[in-house]
Amino acid sequence: MGKNNIVVVQNLKTIVVMKSCGKTDPEIAKQIGLTTIEFLNEIEEDSYLKECYDKAAEKVATDVEMAFLEVVFKKLEQGDTTDAKFVLERTNKRYQKRDVLDLNVKTIDDVIRENDGEK
Repeated sequence: MGKNNIVVVQNLKTIVVMKSCGKTDPEIAKQIGLTTIEFLNEIEEDSYLKECYDKAAEKVATDVEMAFLEVVFKKLEQGDTTDAKFVLERTNKRYQKRDVLDLNVKTIDDVIRENDGEK
């Protein structure tokens, strides 16, 4: 366990609170006395730290999603369906756009094999 890892472990509660409040990686790193790169390297190298950090980041995303949905519902009450349509198309398969392109990529070897087989 290196010096930087000890710093991160000792400050884990601070890190989680700061991340869940929407603070940036450089802000968190500065608060605990590491560079951003040192901080992120320690998070990436330790699965427990990464899990804690990712859960805190997910909380921020959830809070943003909730705020966005509140705005969507207010607009919907006023008759504006644009944002509601956007949400439905991305969260519910029944409302996804039907014009999805099915792409089949072949390598040059596949094309040659097919052409040789036809002769």
